[in-house]
Amino acid sequence: MVSGDDVATGGITVPAPNQIHITDAVKPHSKNAFENVFGPDITQEKICSNVLPELVQGVFSGQDCTLIALGAKSRGKECLLYGTPPSSSGVFQTAITSVFKITDEYRVSKPDTRYQIRMSAIQYSQRENHLTDLLSPFSSDPRRRTVRVVDDPRAGALLENESEIRVDSPDLALFYLNTVADHRIVGGRRRLAIVDLGLGERNSHRGELTMPAIGSILLALVQGQKHLPARGNFLSQLLKCAMCPSRLTSFICSFAEKADDNENVVQLASKLSRAKRNTRKNKIWLKTERSMFFQDLFRE
Repeated sequence: MVSGDDVATGGITVPAPNQIHITDAVKPHSKNAFENVFGPDITQEKICSNVLPELVQGVFSGQDCTLIALGAKSRGKECLLYGTPPSSSGVFQTAITSVFKITDEYRVSKPDTRYQIRMSAIQYSQRENHLTDLLSPFSSDPRRRTVRVVDDPRAGALLENESEIRVDSPDLALFYLNTVADHRIVGGRRRLAIVDLGLGERNSHRGELTMPAIGSILLALVQGQKHLPARGNFLSQLLKCAMCPSRLTSFICSFAEKADDNENVVQLASKLSRAKRNTRKNKIWLKTERSMFFQDLFRE
């Protein structure tokens, strides 16, 4: 997602439908890092229709799926993920309504099968290295156990003790989403996970993960490596849950005002693009705010 200011000042150009270029970039980057670059005339609905169907249908085919939204906080990213209610729905709202729509279709075509939709929401604070169960106030379970990530030898990385709230309608699911929207996370069990992932800290004086460190984790997961960088960190563990080899994963990359952040995003997207050529389970897209659009995604 490229801001209008970046495009207006010539900081970012789009030489081809699947290319983006940062002029005067200090760091080298590939123009061909993205599956698609969408122009300013592409609507929010069109973007969602390109990003979500494969992931949502994958859930109903018995596969866990993940969407990772990578980029600094910006108005464009907020609109893409959360929409501008009531006029426009974002990725989160569209994913929820799509899951319920397909569930209703399956209930008609396969009446002997039981379907249940549950929702969870976890916030990770890097500065405190702490996981917070955002839906615990709505849970009927009186126990308040600590949310943690466990590494099962057979099943892989799993999130444990998070509240899973049953939702019987899109309106109820959207209510919970709106309740925790400021914390920027939603998850689900064949799971469709959507992750709003920032760029990390500017420095690691207190042990926080920086952009290069987060990039190394993502790259290792895309490559299917067993041993991850910063594997004791909660974020590394959560991303491992979200991007295990059995999951279908996509990325949405967004851009903001700072040129060095934009260079880092494109550089990381280039590395992920090269790595993903070895597996078709991962996709990378781009959306720009006013002038062009990029896309890719997920989270738990």
